[in-house]
Amino acid sequence: MVDVDIRVRLLGPVAVEVDGHPVTGFRSHKTLALLAFLVTEQRPVARNYLATLFWPDAPLADGRGHLRRALHDLVQKLPDALWLDYYTAQFNPTLFAQTDLAQLARHEAAPGESALEPALALCRGQFLEGIELPDCPEFETWLIVEREAWNLKASKLLEGLLAFHAATGQFQEALEIGWQLLRLAPWNEDYYRGQMLLLVRLRQFAQALRLYQRYQHALTQELGLEPSAEIEALHTHIRDSRKRRPGNIAPNTPPLVDPSSDVADLMRDLVDPACRLITLTGPAGYDRNQVAIAAAARANGHGSCLFLDGTFQVQLDKMTTQTDLLTSIAQALRLGSGTMTVTEEVVHRRLRGCEMLLLLCDFDHLWSCKDMLIDLLQTNPALKLVVTCRERLALPDERVHTIKNSARAVARGAEPSEWPIQTDFPALAQQVLARALLTEHYFMI
Repeated sequence: MVDVDIRVRLLGPVAVEVDGHPVTGFRSHKTLALLAFLVTEQRPVARNYLATLFWPDAPLADGRGHLRRALHDLVQKLPDALWLDYYTAQFNPTLFAQTDLAQLARHEAAPGESALEPALALCRGQFLEGIELPDCPEFETWLIVEREAWNLKASKLLEGLLAFHAATGQFQEALEIGWQLLRLAPWNEDYYRGQMLLLVRLRQFAQALRLYQRYQHALTQELGLEPSAEIEALHTHIRDSRKRRPGNIAPNTPPLVDPSSDVADLMRDLVDPACRLITLTGPAGYDRNQVAIAAAARANGHGSCLFLDGTFQVQLDKMTTQTDLLTSIAQALRLGSGTMTVTEEVVHRRLRGCEMLLLLCDFDHLWSCKDMLIDLLQTNPALKLVVTCRERLALPDERVHTIKNSARAVARGAEPSEWPIQTDFPALAQQVLARALLTEHYFMI
């Protein structure tokens, strides 16, 4: 029967508590490493093995003497934490459930939203962070293997939590988790790319560029390597995007109606990288264009940037032919002069590689051209389209919203921090978003 509450945390700097009070003043790092080894192994370990593991250069008798004093220190500070006899030492198995290793394993075995937030508190840093015993080569080998395994488990859970926050537009929370991931894997280039994109989403462009420079310098100086072409391209894209026109929709444009529910629904799809074709339906008098414009204005508002290359409104109410459609898109993007012949290739060349939102307003008379929208999306994988018309387009992967809040009074548009993006949308959509946000598609140029 254990009479005290003993908690050991190994995911980060070793931390030990007895009855809620931190325990410090251990004899040495070897004593802490010994405790961590016994906790992790979850079995009786021969004293002779422990003596040679931690004091490999000492005669066995001397090594056992060092071990005896280290175990005595642990027994004094952590009553009932160790089971000892003349031959073996073991961490009390009834206490293992209170370690962060056991808690992380439980969360890993039961994945889901309920497991994500507690996992965030558990993953304080690398396994046994700060513990290095260069005079104990066998222990160092064990530490490398265990650290890699536990860091991988922690990273997997943190990636899920980051994806969840990013999928619901909570970019600041996602950014904080990203820093924790970099602490676990400081050379993971995908994590650096993800952080750069999250900084962009928060309109922190200068910080995103500095993060790249920090990574490039460390990679070159410490490992003698160069950044990959992908992260270099992202750096160039972010740098160059600041010199280009951001779009023709003013940030946080106040809508003519109160679109809180409609815009919230649309914002969820704008955040979702897997959703690239959205149709807003309803009679023309239902302010479908205003809902689209309000959402686009918030997407690239004063505190957010979902589309690195801008949001553009294309007005199509009097257009009937494919040439009309191409010309209207070209005019919105300010392509060439008014006498220039606009072709699909000209438009594709401008859109290629761009992370952009096009609002195609009042598409009702262009149904014969709707297949061209598929061509635009297939040719430009970072493009997203929002189309307003009376009826759905019946195209593959189309998401349809019927505007329902047209009768509300005039109201000021909410700031990005007030986006009513909640976590109650379908679980299947959350899973799709979480997977998509961790793929190359999310961090594409």
